[in-house]
Amino acid sequence: MEGSRIHWTRGQLYELVWEKPITHAAKELGISDRGLAKKCAVYNIPVPPRGYWAKLEHGKKVRKIPLPLDNSEFSEFIYFKPVKTHDEPEPDPRASLTQEQLALAEAFVLPKKISRYHKVISAARSQHSKNRLDNYGRVEFLRSQTHPGIKVTPQTFDRACRFLQSLSDLFKQLGWELVSTNQLGKPLHSAVFSKDDLDIFYEIIERVSQLPIKPKPERKRETRFNYPDFDSLLFQRQEYKASGKLEFSINIYHDQKLKTRWKDSETGLIEDQLVDICCSVASAFEIERIRRIESIRREKEYARHQQEMIERRQREQEEKERQQHLFNM
Repeated sequence: MEGSRIHWTRGQLYELVWEKPITHAAKELGISDRGLAKKCAVYNIPVPPRGYWAKLEHGKKVRKIPLPLDNSEFSEFIYFKPVKTHDEPEPDPRASLTQEQLALAEAFVLPKKISRYHKVISAARSQHSKNRLDNYGRVEFLRSQTHPGIKVTPQTFDRACRFLQSLSDLFKQLGWELVSTNQLGKPLHSAVFSKDDLDIFYEIIERVSQLPIKPKPERKRETRFNYPDFDSLLFQRQEYKASGKLEFSINIYHDQKLKTRWKDSETGLIEDQLVDICCSVASAFEIERIRRIESIRREKEYARHQQEMIERRQREQEEKERQQHLFNM
């Protein structure tokens, strides 16, 4: 379907708007007719004047305005982002998993006790013993080590590790691995879920609430002006209260109705939402796969158009030199 194209060339868009009315062309591209008219104006693409299609329908003679030259390299590609309509059916999140994968996810039982942790989680647990906390009272990890994607207080740290280990065991059955990005040759030292060189970043976080600062008793300052002691308020450490509730999320940019965040609630914990998490992660991998294919296609098409532009400029230069030579004869 042409409306799914991410970008068009000036020539392709010119032929489209002169092949059919602009309202039909805009619908094919998935944008409004006003948006298409603005794109044509920005990229110097002429559109049929008012009454053009009525004259053509009645067999009258019409003139097609030629496409003017544009040597700007920034006008080679015209990008579109189709607008989704509200009458689209709701996607079934379970459709992203195969029947076998869905059966594995539904049959998975969280272990009551973890005998052996994944090496990423094990390294995080050894760092946790050093009692390093950030400004919010959550466990902090060394920057030289792989960050496990856990941002929780010491009270919920063990539960977060058990949840991540259970998620890792389940994902391994589905063909997804918990790996460190430094193992993949990438600069960030973070843990990700990986499949076929595709990475999905995640985060397990515990929300904290800010506690009011208790002012220290004022002490009289021995100064000539006898100002109040504001230092007692300025340099006090802010205290935070742990909520005890965990939140799991995956980090992916998308324009689809994909759930990416799960929280503890009164009706259930994140441990009870593993099937829903698996469905969204499977969809996220598919989005990343399609995005990579499209990126490779765009790079190849851009390289081809760049080569065509270079060859066109060479021909124009040769033609200019030939005409100059004939003029000097």
